[in-house]
Amino acid sequence: MQSVDEDVTDGADYIDHAAWRLSGKVVLAGVKHDATDAPVQLVVVVRDDQADVQDDGGEWL
Repeated sequence: MQSVDEDVTDGADYIDHAAWRLSGKVVLAGVKHDATDAPVQLVVVVRDDQADVQDDGGEWL
Protein backbone atom coordinates (compact mmCIF):
# COMPACT_ATOMS: atom_id res chain seq x y z
CA MET A 1 0.00 0.00 0.00
CA GLN A 2 1.47 3.35 -1.07
CA SER A 3 0.23 6.73 0.12
CA VAL A 4 -1.02 9.07 -2.64
CA ASP A 5 0.41 12.60 -2.57
CA GLU A 6 -1.66 14.21 -5.35
CA ASP A 7 -5.28 15.34 -4.96
CA VAL A 8 -7.56 12.45 -5.96
CA THR A 9 -10.80 13.96 -4.60
CA ASP A 10 -11.96 15.25 -8.02
CA GLY A 11 -13.05 18.50 -6.39
CA ALA A 12 -15.09 16.96 -3.59
CA ASP A 13 -15.10 19.04 -0.41
CA TYR A 14 -13.70 16.74 2.28
CA ILE A 15 -13.07 17.91 5.85
CA ASP A 16 -10.13 15.51 5.87
CA HIS A 17 -9.11 12.57 3.69
CA ALA A 18 -6.34 10.10 2.91
CA ALA A 19 -5.68 8.05 -0.21
CA TRP A 20 -3.57 5.03 -1.08
CA ARG A 21 -2.63 3.01 -4.18
CA LEU A 22 -2.98 -0.75 -3.95
CA SER A 23 -2.79 -3.27 -6.82
CA GLY A 24 -3.81 -0.81 -9.54
CA LYS A 25 -6.62 0.69 -7.42
CA VAL A 26 -6.95 3.93 -5.49
CA VAL A 27 -8.56 3.78 -2.04
CA LEU A 28 -9.92 7.09 -0.72
CA ALA A 29 -11.20 7.46 2.84
CA GLY A 30 -12.54 10.80 3.96
CA VAL A 31 -15.01 12.75 6.03
CA LYS A 32 -17.60 15.00 4.33
CA HIS A 33 -20.17 17.40 5.72
CA ASP A 34 -22.37 18.66 2.87
CA ALA A 35 -24.92 20.71 4.84
CA THR A 36 -25.11 22.23 8.30
CA ASP A 37 -28.24 20.25 9.19
CA ALA A 38 -26.94 16.93 7.80
CA PRO A 39 -24.76 14.44 9.68
CA VAL A 40 -21.08 14.04 8.92
CA GLN A 41 -20.42 11.22 6.43
CA LEU A 42 -17.52 8.78 6.42
CA VAL A 43 -16.80 8.00 2.78
CA VAL A 44 -14.63 5.12 1.53
CA VAL A 45 -14.23 4.71 -2.22
CA VAL A 46 -12.23 2.19 -4.23
CA ARG A 47 -11.74 2.74 -7.94
CA ASP A 48 -9.45 1.69 -10.75
CA ASP A 49 -6.34 3.89 -10.78
CA GLN A 50 -6.76 4.65 -14.50
CA ALA A 51 -10.55 5.13 -14.41
CA ASP A 52 -11.95 8.34 -15.85
CA VAL A 53 -15.51 7.44 -14.86
CA GLN A 54 -17.18 9.99 -12.59
CA ASP A 55 -20.71 10.63 -11.45
CA ASP A 56 -22.72 13.57 -12.83
CA GLY A 57 -21.16 16.00 -10.34
CA GLY A 58 -17.61 15.17 -11.36
CA GLU A 59 -16.80 13.64 -7.99
CA TRP A 60 -16.16 10.08 -6.90
CA LEU A 61 -19.49 10.15 -5.10
